[in-house]
Amino acid sequence: TIASTGEKAIQLLNEKEFDTIILDYTLPDISGLELIKKMNNDRHTLTPVIIYSAKDFNKKELSQLNKISSRIVLKDVNSLD
Repeated sequence: TIASTGEKAIQLLNEKEFDTIILDYTLPDISGLELIKKMNNDRHTLTPVIIYSAKDFNKKELSQLNKISSRIVLKDVNSLD
């Protein structure tokens, strides 16, 4: 299941359960961090979240994300993926 925005992802999460969420940190409407915080405010706190992003996170961002996500996978900036 694919959601192109954070709001669409929240809508889908409210409609059904998912085993895992793979999340690009940079979304058109909200950040991945905001989406995870909204998920944690709802009933989705036990759903594993893998953040997949090309963003160069600073130490504070990484610290926050490590607390609320299961794994962070960084895309190679030079990659075609």
